[in-house]
Amino acid sequence: MLAGTLSRAFPLSSLSDGLADLVAQASPAVVQLRAWREARSGPPTGSGSGFLVSARGRLLTNHHVTEGARRLEAVLPSGETREATLLGRDPHTDLAVLEIEKPDADPLLLAPPGDLRVGEMVLAMGSPFGLAGSVSLGIVSGLGRSLRSGSGRLIENVIQTDAPLNPGNSGGPLVDMRGRAVGVNTALFLPAQGIGLAIPASTAQLVLDEILQFGRVRRAWLGVVGQTLAPPGRKGGILIHRVEPGSPAEAAGLEPEDVLVGLEGKEVDGLDALLRALPREAIGREVELGVLRGRRRLALRARLAEAP
Repeated sequence: MLAGTLSRAFPLSSLSDGLADLVAQASPAVVQLRAWREARSGPPTGSGSGFLVSARGRLLTNHHVTEGARRLEAVLPSGETREATLLGRDPHTDLAVLEIEKPDADPLLLAPPGDLRVGEMVLAMGSPFGLAGSVSLGIVSGLGRSLRSGSGRLIENVIQTDAPLNPGNSGGPLVDMRGRAVGVNTALFLPAQGIGLAIPASTAQLVLDEILQFGRVRRAWLGVVGQTLAPPGRKGGILIHRVEPGSPAEAAGLEPEDVLVGLEGKEVDGLDALLRALPREAIGREVELGVLRGRRRLALRARLAEAP
């Protein structure tokens, strides 16, 4: 009787119970990752987090957690350890896919695109500073953010959250109130406090599918090295410094000192815009390039290839 009275008087206890149940449901899929970069023995030289996305033992994590690792090990919530095999990684999205021996845990589902709102409550799960099984609570603070990956490429549609993130949370899931992974925790926004960033589940799903099918993430390739001529949002273009030998750009007749200003009739105001216009669906497609050469405007045609 007393317990029922307290429940009615303090409805937050129901929320607390719900959160605890959610953590109990999701946490078996979350692992601590240890990396050895200089030797295969001795103490690990790096650590992070990861989470199961298939019953076959496939894990998602960050590329920077696995970068340069000679050996990877997953520590399960039970304390058991499993050798982790790298199936593939994509530096451009800071994601990697690992595999461990079939674990006795249900994987997390990846939420579909567009199924997240600012203000929703989320949990950040992982192993900050090696504290395995840690959970922090926050909200979705913003959507559609951008983040520059270690490769220099822009990661789009990044999720901003105020759920506390610390070193070691990298690669762990950002979980919604339905127990789905809506993102992969990847970065702290320093020196600010309360701003964490997560790669959206839709990007993680694309990378996962590509790596499992092809061992890599395929992207279309033009084959130029250039420089953005104007700040984002202003008319500019890409000043071509080098045309790669044997590339679609070379076959199309692009030359150093050309300025690339359009692709398929759409303005290209910089390198980020060009990369966004070269998804894997464009591999093998012939496109029209708008090019300025001195005072002349040219229309060249290039058949895009897969990025090497």
